[in-house]
Amino acid sequence: MRMIRPQSLAENIVVVDGSSGSGKSLLAPILSSLARGELWKINDVYERLCVMDHCNLIDRDAAISMVRTAADTDLYDAMIGRNTNFRASDESSAQANCLMDRYQQRLGIKEGDAIVAKIRHTKPLLFLLTHYILGESELLFKAFGKSLVLLIVSVRHPVWLIQNWYGAKWHDRHGLDPRDFQPCIDVDGQVAPWMMYGKENEFVDASPLEKSILAVSAILDRGTRFYEQLAISDKEKIVFVPFEDFARNPRPILQDLTTRMKTTKTSLTTQLLEKMNIPREFPEGFVEKERVRFNQLMKKERVGEEYQAAVDRLCCAYENTYL
Repeated sequence: MRMIRPQSLAENIVVVDGSSGSGKSLLAPILSSLARGELWKINDVYERLCVMDHCNLIDRDAAISMVRTAADTDLYDAMIGRNTNFRASDESSAQANCLMDRYQQRLGIKEGDAIVAKIRHTKPLLFLLTHYILGESELLFKAFGKSLVLLIVSVRHPVWLIQNWYGAKWHDRHGLDPRDFQPCIDVDGQVAPWMMYGKENEFVDASPLEKSILAVSAILDRGTRFYEQLAISDKEKIVFVPFEDFARNPRPILQDLTTRMKTTKTSLTTQLLEKMNIPREFPEGFVEKERVRFNQLMKKERVGEEYQAAVDRLCCAYENTYL
């Protein structure tokens, strides 16, 4: 038996990916404010299926069918206000994104074929936010095909990413914290997060800060390898958005994105940029100063030389590319 979903509803899909602390939640509300933009959506099913597909833990046809079904369901539900996040304190809520009136109004409309016709006519942009799965995103390209308009990858200086991971104490939470919903790997009775597959034994033996370095390094390195082996047509769908550039001068980045998505800014876009204090200035030499502080932290925590070298490699690569 082969599982399929030949029909489609979501035909203008934009995935926003990136590591924790890279600026996804800064970028996503701006995207949702654009003409035809829907409220950005976090649905773990896309991440989990990508990971399982990449690790050959699920049939490819079944995974494709499930991803397509999830996207169509997410879009249809959004158009009738179903399963909309109205938890005001959440960054992904309708209130936080200044879209409360739109989605409250939709709660009262009748569902059915008229909604499908509206989707066909208005061509809404479905924004799906995922967490650090660029390296495992082949499934999204296969499942969405031409419907995948862009895969926007939010990037940031690695020191901030590692510190975010370390500060959140993820090294103490995998497999223990009931609010950690990441798939994990069994390592002879110990636990490693999914992104450490292939290096799970090294991970469980590492110190807390070394674990943070290992995790971020694995995420970034796999993303780079995946991007480099893509066909040109697929590479053209990926846009890397540096946090530092977007926060300081969002105009050229937004112009590029709106052109690629065939949409435009709205008055809400301006409103949200002001709300998020964009553009903003960074202190002179802020990167160099943060690297010095992080080097001091590594020394204090007695981080091994190989991990220090990995940090230096990641930092130099980022600075040479984006700063």
